[in-house]
Formats: sequence, C-alpha cells, structure tokens
Amino acid sequence: MKNIVLILFVTIPLYLFGEEPAQNKFLLKFSPIEFFDHNKRIEFSSANLYIGLYICENIVLGITNINSMSGNDSDRYIPLYKLSNYQLFSLIYLKKINEFSTPFLFFKRSLKFKKEEFYIENLDGKYESIRHDFDILDDLKIGVGIKNKIYDGLYLDLTYYQFIKENHSGFKNGVTQLGVLIDF
Repeated sequence: MKNIVLILFVTIPLYLFGEEPAQNKFLLKFSPIEFFDHNKRIEFSSANLYIGLYICENIVLGITNINSMSGNDSDRYIPLYKLSNYQLFSLIYLKKINEFSTPFLFFKRSLKFKKEEFYIENLDGKYESIRHDFDILDDLKIGVGIKNKIYDGLYLDLTYYQFIKENHSGFKNGVTQLGVLIDF
C-alpha cells in the first residue's frame, strides 16, 4: 500500500501540470557545495551527482548517488546510519520569473521501503541494533530551488530542502546546495 501511495505522489503532478512533450530529454546536476542548518557548516563534495529524465516539459524524475542517511545531524546524540546508496528525486518547475530564472519544487527520498534492521556504533564504541520501520514519509525531503541561466542549457542551481518528518533525533534539519545544472 505504501508503495502505491509513493507512486501516486510522483505521478499525480503529471496530470496537474499537463503532458506537453519536453524539449530537453535529460538533466545532469552537480552540487559540490552544501550548507547544513544544524551546525552552520559548509562542506564540499565531489560526489553529489543527480541524473534525471524529463517526463514532460516541467517535471524531472531521476536518481542521485548521494547516500541516504537517517539524518544529517552527525554531531547529535544518536549516531546516524546509512539507509541506502542512492535516492530518488523529482524536480517540478514552476512558471519562469524572467528569461533567466526558473523556480522549482524539489523532492528526494531513499530507496528503502520496508522494515529493516541496522547496526550502528553508539557513543561508547559498541555496536547496537536499531530496527527502522519505514512509512511513506520517512526520509522524504521537500524543498525549493531556483536555476539561473548562465548559457544555453547551462544553469547555476541553488536548492534548499529539509525532512518532512522529524528524524530520529527530533529534528527537521535542512540543507542548502549550490551547483551546476545541465539540460540536454
């Protein structure tokens, strides 16, 4: 049932925004700069890569190689654990502000959909077991962003997202990403 709700969550926007054919077919997004809300720290990563396919003119569905963690607050009391190696993402473009800037909605979720047991190292250096029962909103992140045209098909991308539900530490920490987006 939860998988059906997730599929509906992704496909309903297709009917809300129409089904115009997309001029561009693929999207490649690289976001090497991240700013984390919880510790006010900027991190640089060479691995934040998004690859997407245009479903219609203003909707992109794809996958990213960013690890899905149980949170992004690594300096909190409860240690983080890895949920999956990849995440699904969706971009829904809104009406252009001008000829150079286009805002969008951003959704991202890990590829885990079932109950699973994780072994994590606690603060004493000992491993313990945590059972995580996933529901449809677990690890779902929602955000907004804007892409600014640099050249035809090349954009500067600024995205902010946060968890919809509080994570296991009780926080909805956000992340701001700065990067480059290529439409082709």
